[in-house]
Amino acid sequence: MTPPSRPVLAVDLDDVCADRLGVIARDLRAQERPVPSDRPTRWDLRDWGVRDHDDYDRLHYGAFVTGDGYRTMAPLPGAVEGLRTLHESGFRIRVVTGRLWTSQIVGSVLAATGAWLDTHGIPAEDVVFVSDKTAVEADVYLEDAPHFIRDLRALNRAVLVFDQPYNRSFEQPRTTDWAMAVTWLTNAYAAGQVRN
Repeated sequence: MTPPSRPVLAVDLDDVCADRLGVIARDLRAQERPVPSDRPTRWDLRDWGVRDHDDYDRLHYGAFVTGDGYRTMAPLPGAVEGLRTLHESGFRIRVVTGRLWTSQIVGSVLAATGAWLDTHGIPAEDVVFVSDKTAVEADVYLEDAPHFIRDLRALNRAVLVFDQPYNRSFEQPRTTDWAMAVTWLTNAYAAGQVRN
């Protein structure tokens, strides 16, 4: 007899579970570059003084490949507990991240991501590194990146938007914190709204 399937939550890591922006802000300040707000209003970080795509890539490479940002960044408040609660309530946790933005960083990023997940006891049953999140099947997605939200919703995938200033143009459902995310996901699961 086949056990009943569990709903799959595809959850992003950076700025949903882990504070990537905190690492970026720290590194910008170390370079004596101004960080005018706690959270940027633009995905490309231009409002934080990031000049162009090359500057964005250099900044990320320094923070997360040369530096140890992926291993040491803080979890967002409630993320670890929220993921454990969802897992215990029946969700299969599928971490889906776009961290591999260039092929030269595969080994270091895989190792650092695995170490971060282990250190924080994240109950991930799958970990997927992908540049196109629409290629990953799930019953519901928890995401902050505007381009991924747009692409997933264009395919009528259930997406709970994790609120950041740069994604406020997207409609509900959205969550401003992990307690709200757990409540929404648990209620949606109970109501049969997160099953494809």
